[in-house]
Amino acid sequence: MIANRLLVTKTAATSIFNRRRFARLPMAMLLGGLTTYLFNLAVLRPIYLDELHQYGLGEKYFFLDLNADMMRDDLAQMGISIDAKHFDMAETERRVQEQEAKSEAK
Repeated sequence: MIANRLLVTKTAATSIFNRRRFARLPMAMLLGGLTTYLFNLAVLRPIYLDELHQYGLGEKYFFLDLNADMMRDDLAQMGISIDAKHFDMAETERRVQEQEAKSEAK
């Protein structure tokens, strides 16, 4: 809304935006989006990162290695049972080669 109001003001640089609403709308949206992004980057992000570090969660937030066994154990503690299997690339390649050999033999 602020960007739209600035574009409506009567100056020589914005005279085209006063006459043409369709030219003013995309420019107002662009300026509004840019202003919001810069505000988030300059003000809100440092506050958020500071709070993460105050609570000691910065290390976990940025460097957490998700481990399937750890998640399965956490779910088991909550009473949720998951029948998931590990993905083994070597075993998968071996099975693909066996299937290819069977198909070539036919």
